[in-house]
Parts: sequence; C-alpha cells; structure tokens
Amino acid sequence: MGARTIGLFLALGFATGCGGGAVAPTQAPSFSAQVDSFDAEFSRARGQDFSTSGSVSSASGSYSGTTVVRVLDGGAPSTFLGDASLTVDIAGGTVSGSLRGFTRRLSGSNEEHLNGRLTVRGQSIGVSQDSEFISTVSGTLTGDSTDFRLGSGTLFGDLLQNPTSSLVGQGTFTNSTLDGRNGLTSTVNVLADKD
Repeated sequence: MGARTIGLFLALGFATGCGGGAVAPTQAPSFSAQVDSFDAEFSRARGQDFSTSGSVSSASGSYSGTTVVRVLDGGAPSTFLGDASLTVDIAGGTVSGSLRGFTRRLSGSNEEHLNGRLTVRGQSIGVSQDSEFISTVSGTLTGDSTDFRLGSGTLFGDLLQNPTSSLVGQGTFTNSTLDGRNGLTSTVNVLADKD
C-alpha cells in the first residue's frame, strides 16, 4: 500500500488498534476536505521526479486513484470528485481508462452522486519526453440536479518516479455544458498510483 493510499485509507476514517482489533470508523471527511486533500496531493505529485526511459519501459499496468473536475461559470466553480481507473500500455503507447463514481457538491452540505463516466482515450506516450502522455477525455455525468457534458480538450500527463509508481494528468476543456449552460470551461485533474 503506497503512502498516498495509506493516507487516503486513514482519511476515510479507518484504523486498527495496537492489539490488532478494528477501531470503529470515525466520521468520513467532508466533501470540501476531500477535495482540499486531493489538491494538496496533486500539487505534491507534480513536484516528483518524472520517470526515466528505463522506468517508462516497464510502466505498463493498472493505475487507480482520484479525479477532480471543476466547471467554471463566472462564480465559484462547480466541483465533481470521482475515481480514476487507468491502464498504461507502453507497447501501444497509450494511457486509457475511465473516470467515474462522481459526487457533486450542491448548496450547503448537500451532495449528489452522479451516473455516467468520462472515458479516457490514449493518444501517445513519450511526446516531448519519455514520461509524458496525451489522452482525450469525453463523456457525460447526470443526476437529479445535474446534467454535465465535458467539452473538447486534451489531458496532458506524466508518469512519475523510478520505478514508475504513479501518474498525474491535467487538462482544460472548452465548450462544456452544465445544467443547460453552454460554452463553459472545465478542468480535469487526475492522480493515480500503480496497482
């Protein structure tokens, strides 16, 4: 279990006692706390070393993590928090997968669980450096109060550490639609560890 996974495990309120017995879960962190934690981890990850060519060559496999989508509409952004499930295929030169299981913060402390997914389609690995990848992302998310369609754009990312143990990606997408409002800008940030 990596450091990020352990931190997330504890943040979700689970621990074991010294005697090996389970301690009752504490209250899960608020939506805002989870997003703030992701933002801090995302910023920290972007400061890590990029994978070298030798490490990239053995980076194929499954990666799991978290994603945050923000939709900009003049005021405070609408924020969606979800799970990332990606596959790095070095032979095929792609990073692909899906972003799903999203929750949206509504007014006050109300949250809405969303249906649908954002599909990540890999384009290439090793663009300007061995560790860099480019993927497209598309899809829709819906709920009782939410109707979101991601616009057009590109996810730029990097494979991190030697040996490769994680990846980070970010992208800006134009012409997104949220609840009947068109022409919005969205950002997608992804952070995932190798399984």
